[in-house]
Amino acid sequence: MSGKHKGIDWDTLAESGQLDELGTRPLARKLGVSPKTARRARQARECVSCGASYSLQRPTCRVCGHQRGRPADGTCERPIREDIQPGHRLKRLSTYYNKDGEVSGQWVIATEDKDAREAYIQGLLDSIPAFLEPLRGAIPPEPFIGEREDDTLAAYVWGDPHFGLHTWAEETGDKWDLSTAVDAHLGAMGSLIAGAKPAQTAVLALMGDNTHADNNKARTPRNGHPLDVSARHAETGWALNTTVKETVAMLRRKHERVLLFILGGNHDEATSPYFEMAIHNAFEDEPRVEVNRQRGAMKWMTWGNELLVFHHGHGMKPPEIAAAVAADPRVRPLFGKTKHTHVYLGHVHHKELTKHMVYKGVAGCTVEHVGSLVGRDAHTELHGYNSIRSMKLDYWHREQGYDGTHVCGFTRGMASRFSASAPAP
Repeated sequence: MSGKHKGIDWDTLAESGQLDELGTRPLARKLGVSPKTARRARQARECVSCGASYSLQRPTCRVCGHQRGRPADGTCERPIREDIQPGHRLKRLSTYYNKDGEVSGQWVIATEDKDAREAYIQGLLDSIPAFLEPLRGAIPPEPFIGEREDDTLAAYVWGDPHFGLHTWAEETGDKWDLSTAVDAHLGAMGSLIAGAKPAQTAVLALMGDNTHADNNKARTPRNGHPLDVSARHAETGWALNTTVKETVAMLRRKHERVLLFILGGNHDEATSPYFEMAIHNAFEDEPRVEVNRQRGAMKWMTWGNELLVFHHGHGMKPPEIAAAVAADPRVRPLFGKTKHTHVYLGHVHHKELTKHMVYKGVAGCTVEHVGSLVGRDAHTELHGYNSIRSMKLDYWHREQGYDGTHVCGFTRGMASRFSASAPAP
């Protein structure tokens, strides 16, 4: 309260002693103010140590020298309530005392503690490696016994697996759920591996949208579009994890070296990095299996004269992605060491009848949209999109470059999954 309030010079009244002569209500009637205003004025000018009144302009009492705002014992301690909720901090504290200098009440105002929130999130992130520790090196190494072509690379490319998607066959013409996703991918991989060349190195590339949803909310992460899902997110993650590990087990028997590229898409941008971490930990003790740890939306590798680039394909059109590859400082030095660049894209698996669309001569690259085994969902049926459901296997030679393709359709993949001749996972 300032020295003057409502036209009354409270300091002059305090100096004259009138605040001490009258009670609160008589003082309020005399001055024409409310009892609350008079009471606050008296309390603000009454020394809690000796009881004398003094001016607001004086920080200490003229009689005993006691400093305003301190309790009678001269300490500055103000008891603070300890019931502030976790994740919050004290923003403002108002403590008021009675005439005996005792604390009679407090106003405690709390606000969100951003530091505590960030520490909590960081704690969750730090706990993930410990959570995955039991899975570290869970798959033992296995020696390779078989033929091999040292100059040949076999690239198995999964276009947008969408594990967890649900489609209703009566509505879309295609049945797709979690069990269908597992059977279709293992069946197609079994068929391709059975007829594959004995390439020394195999690449397994998951082109993003590996799970249909990124969490149990079943909406796209960025735009919040609703998604049709067939399982809880954790169940979907376990199914995808098991399918990939079984696939790698089949690849290890066919190829001496297996490289995994796990990309994120617009459906699973948060899930894919943790899935990549889980697969890396599972095969950490197997020197024949390597999980690519490059960060960002794009991953790449060289094979002889060929630069192979993997990108989900969202956020940019094919010409823009090709230009981004050429301009990326991490990839640019490799252009001078290779003769050709091939860019694999996913994402566009319901816009054209032909699944493996190739754009040639774009910024010195060949850009290809790869196919997917996934069936049509309600969204694609509504817009009339259609596609050939398939998975592909490309061969790349160190000197000659592209060396052929094998394709397995959805029907043959499902038949292979349940045939007696299919390789055991």
